Amino acid sequence: MSRTASPVWSCTLPLTVRREGASADHYFLINPGPATTAFLHAEGVEAWQDVLEDTSLPSLPGGCAVPVQAGSAAWVRAVHTR
Repeated sequence: MSRTASPVWSCTLPLTVRREGASADHYFLINPGPATTAFLHAEGVEAWQDVLEDTSLPSLPGGCAVPVQAGSAAWVRAVHTR
């Protein structure tokens, strides 16, 4: 059985978990500190969505910026281009 390699990804917020899906990956950004804007980078993403706010996140070169409130979390859906 052949399996494609997972895309490279990173996030400036250290407590970030990725859940891989067939058409989109889901990222859970956990922020125990003060409010911040995290930069999420992933290869092969066509569109970014803030799932909890039900809004699109603007694409930046190589990723997107995700606002995360103090002591809160964000859930981002990244739609694949592949």
